[in-house]
Amino acid sequence: MISSLYTRSLTNSVPLQSLIASACGFSRNLSSVSASGQGAPTASGVPWPWLDPSRPQVLPSYLTQEESRPKPVSLREAVELVKANAAARAARSDPRDRLSGRPRSGTLFDESLELVLHTALNPKKGGEQVVRGSVLLPHGTGKEVRVAVFASGPDAALAKELGADVVGDEALISEIISSEGRAITFDRLIATPEFMKPLARAGKVLGPRGLMPNPKLGTLTSDVARALREMRQGRLDYRVDREGNLHAALGKVSFPTDALLSNIAVYLAALVESRPKALGGQGLEGYLRRVVMKSSMTRPVGVSLESCNEVVSRHRAAAAAAGAAEAGAQGAAPAAAAGKAGAAGGA
Repeated sequence: MISSLYTRSLTNSVPLQSLIASACGFSRNLSSVSASGQGAPTASGVPWPWLDPSRPQVLPSYLTQEESRPKPVSLREAVELVKANAAARAARSDPRDRLSGRPRSGTLFDESLELVLHTALNPKKGGEQVVRGSVLLPHGTGKEVRVAVFASGPDAALAKELGADVVGDEALISEIISSEGRAITFDRLIATPEFMKPLARAGKVLGPRGLMPNPKLGTLTSDVARALREMRQGRLDYRVDREGNLHAALGKVSFPTDALLSNIAVYLAALVESRPKALGGQGLEGYLRRVVMKSSMTRPVGVSLESCNEVVSRHRAAAAAAGAAEAGAQGAAPAAAAGKAGAAGGA
């Protein structure tokens, strides 16, 4: 209807407002409105709230999805914005709190800082396009996890001594299968190689929950002590989803900004190490298309790819310098020992 009225307006040189008013059955004198558009018209000639005959007609413009997105900021600015948004949400009062007279449990909590990476990966091709791995975050994730260890003999005793929440055996595996997963009371699973075959029987239950042990993730290992220690310290497992995106919780908003940036740098550096060779470019170029940061309950903030590359470059340079210093110290120790031995022999 509007398009036909607009065509008639252009053809007959009639104001579009008049055609709309006549089509809708309004009888009013639009000329009663002042030239400025702010005059008080008569009761019989009230103009439409969104139409002003004295002003030029401007059709609405619509932004594309790319244009409507906010401009990406640096990693540090993004972390500070997310922390500020989470603090503002925590400070905002809820009308339901005032009605009940007491704070509502569960509405306020220490939110996780989440990083969402939109990559150029195509997991449908399989192979190296399915990026997955694990990384030990220097400041942990801030989450308390329950760890189950499936081992026997000395390894089971060691797991109990180190504080494993659950030490499983074949009886627990049978219970998990029969209960269809209701017997699972843990968040992470570590297993020794001897339990790989028994756990395979529970693959339909453990697999969808991401609990099947995997040597690439360090959850299928003979070194139970190391795996359990890394789980407690905050090891992060990551895997690209079906859409080619990576989601990771890299700490809590209560963490200091520098601690969160350190976790992010280690995580991004690990992704660079897992980068498929088929992708063009270097570092994160050609690997990531868009980076978004948010907390559990706040709106996302765009992050510039340039700042991500800078953080990864600084982290890798610092790691290389630390490795060179450690190698130099290890090489100096035997030389010093040999010098002392030579001095003693000369004496």
